[in-house]
Amino acid sequence: MARSGHAGEGEGVDDDGTGAGAGTGTGTGEEAANPSLSVAVIGSGLAGLTAAYLLRKEGTQVYLLEKSEKLGFHSASVEIPTNLPGDEKRKADGSGTGAGAGRWVVDVPMRSFQGGYYPLLIALYRHLGLRLVPTFFTFSFSRLPGSTYFIYSGASGLSVPSLPSSSFLSPIAFLRGILHFVGTAFCFLIWMGLAFLSWWDILPRPLARDNSLRELTDHVAAFLASPLPLVRIPLGGVWSRFIEEVIISLFGAVGTMTSDDIWETPVGCLLEYVHTTIGTAHYTLSPGTGATEVADRLADEVRAQGFGHLRLGEVITGLEYRDGKVAVQCSGSEEVIVDRVVVATQASSARVLLGMLEQSLREQGESTERKRIKKMLRGLDDVEYRETIVVTHRDDTILPPQPDLREINLVLPLTPPRASSDSGSETPTFSDSPTSTESSYPPTPIDGDSLARTPFFPPRHDAVYTMATHVMHPPASLRGKVAPVLQTTNPVVPIDPASVLGIARLERYVCHHQGEI
Repeated sequence: MARSGHAGEGEGVDDDGTGAGAGTGTGTGEEAANPSLSVAVIGSGLAGLTAAYLLRKEGTQVYLLEKSEKLGFHSASVEIPTNLPGDEKRKADGSGTGAGAGRWVVDVPMRSFQGGYYPLLIALYRHLGLRLVPTFFTFSFSRLPGSTYFIYSGASGLSVPSLPSSSFLSPIAFLRGILHFVGTAFCFLIWMGLAFLSWWDILPRPLARDNSLRELTDHVAAFLASPLPLVRIPLGGVWSRFIEEVIISLFGAVGTMTSDDIWETPVGCLLEYVHTTIGTAHYTLSPGTGATEVADRLADEVRAQGFGHLRLGEVITGLEYRDGKVAVQCSGSEEVIVDRVVVATQASSARVLLGMLEQSLREQGESTERKRIKKMLRGLDDVEYRETIVVTHRDDTILPPQPDLREINLVLPLTPPRASSDSGSETPTFSDSPTSTESSYPPTPIDGDSLARTPFFPPRHDAVYTMATHVMHPPASLRGKVAPVLQTTNPVVPIDPASVLGIARLERYVCHHQGEI
């Protein structure tokens, strides 16, 4: 699953949300690094850039190949129009190239990550001389249509939540809000306890790490509903509601997965994330620094080798085994013959590339190396992705009311709570879409191009996404001059096309037993 923000964190997250792809290395001969060794790295997400950078530091000759016209790590970034006096002149003479010059580039997807979960990523950024800023995001949790039911005040679980504005409409509403807060706090403590027990691998067998979240939820709910023989209390329903409203919504944003995906995720993945991040900050790059700077610093080592080592806009048309080396055939330039190949792409692309190499090995009778490649291909077949949409815009109609507005605003389409016959408590259920009655999986968005609106995922009973909207403020040099922008991941309602600044379609890895390779 994605482990950084939502867009997490991946991705993973590329499961940290950084845009890194799945990496697979292949080649022949001795593995010892030496100056004469040559390597082609295919893909320039964070995985490919880091591999190329570290190989160059070892003295290896590196070719970095990317199909996009920009380095993949920042290829989806959006430059926000500032419309300030002198903008056109600065663009013409090239002086407006930094944030201080009136330029505002928003990273897509959001680049933030939890300190406890990504120590190596933090070490890499610091090694590159990039300053990180600890950030404790605040969150609102809502259901359609815009009813906020929970507010999270940040500090990775160590802060006191606030009551939503609806709790102050009447004394009854206030009492209901207090009871909901108390129930959530109680369930949160249980969730933390389970994370601790899971970390030390001492969970009871019915709650084992390889069980799904659904199985764990059912076991705990059954115990809380009847902790003693002939004793029935409503805590089972409170626990189920906590998981459905808070945990599903939060991990739906972190992992950019559907609710069903999260229900079937091995609970060990979720509890490990909780244990390693409790009390730690999110980190973002310092203002004025973004994915472009990260990509450039990593790629500079490749550029320094000279012309032809960094190739953008290159589509790989073939991987061919040739006398102990690999020939990488490109659409726009001469082929590259190297000792090793690192495939740092999404699994879907890696399957195609390694399939080309496997065919070449078969034709040349290289059975030993072919077995290695076939094993990689079998592993890649188990990797599953979900399409993710990120819309950068200024349509504030999708936000909660101003008193409930926070830095990150989550919307999980739920029907209002209803009585549960078996637990005697109120539990929410997922909404069905009024616009889509067909059941297909994985979910596909309604394409905005054909409907004169932006693409979005209409909620269905079998595929409900969490819509996460991050309120992004301009850099200090533009405060008061440029309005904030919103970045919405996996919209579940259409966004006003007139407000859209950019749309990106990404793939995010889904954490399953078989997909962990």
